[in-house]
Amino acid sequence: MSHSEETGRMLKANFPDVQIIYGGVNENYEPDAEDVLKAFDESDIMVHGSGPYVVGERCLRAWVKITGKPFGIFGTTIQWINEGLKELLGKASFIYTRETESLKILESEGITGPQISFAPDATFYLNILDEERAIRFLDDQGLEEEKYICAIPRLRYTPYHKIKKVNWDEAKIHEVEETNKRYKEEDHAKLREAIITWVRETGHKVLICPEMTYEVDIMDELLIDLLPDDVKPFVVKRGYWMPDEAASVYKRAFALLSFECHSPIIALANGTIAFYLRQPQDT
Repeated sequence: MSHSEETGRMLKANFPDVQIIYGGVNENYEPDAEDVLKAFDESDIMVHGSGPYVVGERCLRAWVKITGKPFGIFGTTIQWINEGLKELLGKASFIYTRETESLKILESEGITGPQISFAPDATFYLNILDEERAIRFLDDQGLEEEKYICAIPRLRYTPYHKIKKVNWDEAKIHEVEETNKRYKEEDHAKLREAIITWVRETGHKVLICPEMTYEVDIMDELLIDLLPDDVKPFVVKRGYWMPDEAASVYKRAFALLSFECHSPIIALANGTIAFYLRQPQDT
């Protein structure tokens, strides 16, 4: 779990009765904090939450090694399975993937059974808001309820190698960077056209905002800088924020257009029209 002041604030505000602990496991599948070991001892089950793959595989292995107690996977994409992951998944009490393509991959590896099924991404149940921050931001920027749209950029592949430590070789990094470079203008030209049409036909504003941190750095290059001069004054740029504030802002928007998948889900969960601009590389 992300351990930052903002994340802590959000969790405390929305889950005041839940004890949050921080820690992980090392390469030997051993907890690196006493609080984690205590939680292992006191808990009955470990549930792996939504994600683009089994990102918490090491934690699950530690859980099995130390406790032998049940574990399950909920709302996770599984795009590939190596021998180690196959062995681990075979021990799961349940596996719920967030789309049906993952079920086909599991079946192709012989991982089947009544405990394996589809379950929506956990974001569909997102029910946290930060009304105070959202309203203050909207007032400061002159964004009126249902008179603005939100637009979220995204590269074809998330450049994780620039964000955190990853086990990518040079060939993988080259593929990611070349694919992103090849399609970034072609993709965002379409989103710019939607922004231009909205502004010129309605006279209302557009909020360009991020879902991931790196998107703050591509907003200007791919969206704002290339807009016509008559449209730019209607554009508001938002830095990185927490999902509770984003949800409150999306809740008041007329619509949301996004290359990312979770922002449309957050918008839909709050009754706002949303368009997911899916790319071929997306799961």
